[in-house]
Amino acid sequence: MGTRLVIAVTLTVDGPSWKAVIDIPQQGAAGVPLTAVRIEGARVHFELPAGPGLAVFDGERQGEAIKGTFTQAGVTGTFELARGAAPAVPAPRLPLRPTRRRRSASGPAP
Repeated sequence: MGTRLVIAVTLTVDGPSWKAVIDIPQQGAAGVPLTAVRIEGARVHFELPAGPGLAVFDGERQGEAIKGTFTQAGVTGTFELARGAAPAVPAPRLPLRPTRRRRSASGPAP
């Protein structure tokens, strides 16, 4: 089973075409432009040029959601986008570091 990522995609109409950006908070990505954005009827397509390879998203509008599949670097998964504000993402857990303790110097050194 793969990693579940919370993503937010903002779609906007720009004249006769669509534009979109994606936020992936768990990866520190915000406002990354998507390419090849198309909405034709209920079908939705967009692409994310990324480090591990082009991520291709193909979905379909179903009521207030877009559901579909994505492929990146030979791996296929599913995605679901719901209209509205993006859900909160828990803050990453930071590794604990040992703390240094100071010895009190209350007497002569041995």
